[in-house]
Amino acid sequence: MKPLIALVMLGLLSGCASVSSDMANNNFPLITAQKPSDNLIGIWTGSMASYLATLQINDDGTGTLCYSWGTANVEQRVKYRAGVVHIQDGTSMSVENVSTEQLVLKSRYFTGTQFTYIPDDKLTEASSFCSSVLSN
Repeated sequence: MKPLIALVMLGLLSGCASVSSDMANNNFPLITAQKPSDNLIGIWTGSMASYLATLQINDDGTGTLCYSWGTANVEQRVKYRAGVVHIQDGTSMSVENVSTEQLVLKSRYFTGTQFTYIPDDKLTEASSFCSSVLSN
């Protein structure tokens, strides 16, 4: 029974270790942004679990990820490179699909959850905080 418990705990920790490892070994300053495809450029809003998130991708591959939940409001820089959105905290999400109607990002953490965003250039779906940050 103890080996089974140890195996389960190792499996649970490996998901967390990936996030903490990426954050501890953050190489964001070394990543060079790459021009994304034209259909990725713009502002996208969607839910990331309980967070309302807005992602802005500029034509040079740089941008901003902004998200809110309750009284927590966060703004982070992002860089797009080779199908991946790199976030300044060291984490990243891969671009699984992008069209004129939606953007699907996949997290490699916590069982590879996918998040769907919709175009939101007017920031009508963004949180008040993110709307304020990204409209400047």
